[in-house]
Amino acid sequence: MKTWKIATTLFMGAWLVGCSNSGPKDAVKNFMENMAVQKVDEAKKYATERTHKLIDLATTLDGEIKPNYKFVFIKDSIVDQEAWVTFVDLDNDTTTTRVVRVDGKWLVDQPMGK
Repeated sequence: MKTWKIATTLFMGAWLVGCSNSGPKDAVKNFMENMAVQKVDEAKKYATERTHKLIDLATTLDGEIKPNYKFVFIKDSIVDQEAWVTFVDLDNDTTTTRVVRVDGKWLVDQPMGK
């Protein structure tokens, strides 16, 4: 009986940790949904430092707010600490973005000029 309780506790703990760990798809979704409504500081939480420069440039251009934007996931490809997520962007085009794992957290990594 004691072994069963220990096993159940360990399983539940592992399950909770697994559920709380968001993947590349979630990082892109959160990033894009925040950019759509120009919540820049919130969007930066899901992006690398070099992507912050791109975000800052985009906000100086006064992009259109798209409050009705819904993230549409198409596919992803994950290799080690790097992933590519394909989705429908703010202009209703299919696009693929790079996502990297930094300190255990998936972040959008879009350098300037790409």
